Amino acid sequence: MNIILKKLTPELCEDFLNYFDNVAFSDHEEWAYCYCLECHLDKKLNETMKDKNSRRELARAFIERGVMQGYLAYDEEKVVGWCNTDDKVNYRYLYKDEEYVTEDAEKGKIKVVYCYDIAPAYRGKGIAGLMLEKACADAKEEGFECVEVYPFSDADFEWQYHGTTTMYERHGFEEFSKRKWFTIMRKYLK
Repeated sequence: MNIILKKLTPELCEDFLNYFDNVAFSDHEEWAYCYCLECHLDKKLNETMKDKNSRRELARAFIERGVMQGYLAYDEEKVVGWCNTDDKVNYRYLYKDEEYVTEDAEKGKIKVVYCYDIAPAYRGKGIAGLMLEKACADAKEEGFECVEVYPFSDADFEWQYHGTTTMYERHGFEEFSKRKWFTIMRKYLK
């Protein structure tokens, strides 16, 4: 397995859409409408906008405008994973939801790794960890002070799309603040 990580660009939009159309939730069709929009929409719109085609086209528009950012993981030419990461102030969901608000969130200060989706056959092989390492290295190069993540408090929750506390601890993250459903963890880069 030779995993290559590529930053999402408009040129890779079709790869992203094909991954979410055919691979990402091939084992859980009930999530197939996702297109990784949760963090880009306010809570109400995310909960009501369940139409797969509408979400797909919105994801396309966000990618083409540079709103959605992150990394695609490739095994050869095949996309096998996705990681959504960006400046915290660019996420509508996080920036306006009091559960995620921190007093120090200002542009260029906190890079967020919001979620991962790994193809069923590639889970448990360290791909999320590779994407996390890449996100942290790029955040440091871009001048961010820290990387922030949100693992769920319930370690037994089936959908650990935010990553797990143990993975983050292995990569040097520490608890910043406990919330009802998740923990804010940070890795300081300077």
